[in-house]
Amino acid sequence: MATPSLAFAGEPKNDASVPLRVLANQLGAELQWDAGTATATLTEGGKSLKVRIGSRNVQIGDTTVTLSEPLALREDRTYIPLSWVEQLLGKDLNWNEAEGRLIVGNPSAFTPQGAKNGSHANYDLNLVMNEAHEFKVTAKVQVENRSADVWDHAVFYFIPNVFTEEFKNRNFVPKYNNPDGTPILDENGKPLNDRLQYAKVNIDSLKTGGQDAAYKLTGDSLDVALPTALKPGEKTEVDVTYTFTLPEPGNRFAKVDEEQLYKLAEWYPMLATYNESGWNKFPYYPSSESYFTDFSDFKVSYELPEGYSFISSAENDLPRGTNKGQLTVNNVKEIYAQIDGSPRLKELDRTVDGVQIRVFGRSEEDQDEALQEILDVAAKSVHFYGENIGPYPHKQLDIMANDGGMEYPGIVTVPADPNQYPYDPLFFKETVAHEIAHQWFNFTVSSDSFHEGWLDEGMTELSTSLYMYGVEKVPEQEAFRYLRYNRKWMDGLMSNISLSELKPGQMLQAYYTQPAYEMWDLFKRNSGTTDPLQTGLHFLHDYLNAYQYQQITTPEFIRFAEAYFPTDEGFYGGWLKLGAK
Repeated sequence: MATPSLAFAGEPKNDASVPLRVLANQLGAELQWDAGTATATLTEGGKSLKVRIGSRNVQIGDTTVTLSEPLALREDRTYIPLSWVEQLLGKDLNWNEAEGRLIVGNPSAFTPQGAKNGSHANYDLNLVMNEAHEFKVTAKVQVENRSADVWDHAVFYFIPNVFTEEFKNRNFVPKYNNPDGTPILDENGKPLNDRLQYAKVNIDSLKTGGQDAAYKLTGDSLDVALPTALKPGEKTEVDVTYTFTLPEPGNRFAKVDEEQLYKLAEWYPMLATYNESGWNKFPYYPSSESYFTDFSDFKVSYELPEGYSFISSAENDLPRGTNKGQLTVNNVKEIYAQIDGSPRLKELDRTVDGVQIRVFGRSEEDQDEALQEILDVAAKSVHFYGENIGPYPHKQLDIMANDGGMEYPGIVTVPADPNQYPYDPLFFKETVAHEIAHQWFNFTVSSDSFHEGWLDEGMTELSTSLYMYGVEKVPEQEAFRYLRYNRKWMDGLMSNISLSELKPGQMLQAYYTQPAYEMWDLFKRNSGTTDPLQTGLHFLHDYLNAYQYQQITTPEFIRFAEAYFPTDEGFYGGWLKLGAK
């Protein structure tokens, strides 16, 4: 597919004569037809436009307009001048005759207004892993106050702490249990949970501006006192030296000792964002991304035992088996790494549109086919998203086939077994395409994943569904999980609710399937004679261009979408809390 041109390119203004039924559908307005009087009434936002075939009088709101000639049907359809609807709604409208669709407002003059973050950080991280698989980190974090407030403290996420034994009752370290909750037994009949290992974390020193600083560590919150107040525009350096071990089992921050595999997600002190309410830091939730950080630059140096490889978010990872090195990663929200010492580490790679795609797994016969399928889907999805939505933001994409689906800048994890979800044969391909799509929606267009998780998961789910529909040629009923999953979805569930408001079983609908399908429905209503797939890709392309490397919010998303597509407030009010910040 060719890269979509901007739909905001400013189609020429004209007082086109357009079909009333098409206008109503695209506006989401009510249209009633009285066959007895041959009268059509369009109602939108409490205002009505009434026309009668054979009459010279047209009622536009409270105003009566007299025509020079009686209104007549054309090809059994009622056509009206676009200016009548503009007068009724008080909106500037344009009609694209070639595509048979309505353009509302003046999109070419739309100015995006991303949310402002009052904090900024850059990171210099030194990581040493010893033969006992213990880690020592020296983190130097340059903290900048970009707010209008004076700070006497700074707040960081310090997520490794929640995996310690102190929080074992919270089950952040998952247990070896069967689906029914009973413990899994080993070959000797003993519970595998007897082998469960919690993380160990210890902060050795913490300095601010070169001075020892008081701090409070509560859960995953590290609150650091600033010995000298930090005024707007000023910077300071927070230095933290600490040690940790990884828990087992686990997903993001965990180890698999048997496989010599060590996963490092959110392993360093991460500066929280700062807004008009202060530090934007809330408790850890294991079910999704409960952390929200801004774009930063990273320098990482590492030293590992002989034979280990460091695979990370960086574009300049050193060759496999290089156990000592230094890397840089710029303008990313976080940095992830996997340390792998297995002699069975296998790599497949392919270059697509200038992007090096690397797939890592194990050199086992039963994985060969899966790794090849992952590479094939990755190549197709990187090309599809890059050609239609926007260029992939890095030179390299790493895919780790050893975990559930999870995304990080420049690197994602996916299952190694295509048959892991036998109830859904599409899920394997979908997971690969989904995690890759996050490189555009979360890591290029940013959002607060604790309060508005639907903005990254929903747009990622939408992109994935368009990929499944447009590339894998999956029918609409299967490409959208909202349709594919034969279940009763909850009425009235709003998508823009925080992690703390979600009830069990609500996340899939609220964050993923509902936003994707609602937007697909909007595309179909506003596609005119064009393919709704192209309409959706146009939208995502322009959305990315408008908000790349900015934070989007629900009100700003609606403002953009309303400038793009004609619809009434009731459309968004059916699945989003309006007026929420």
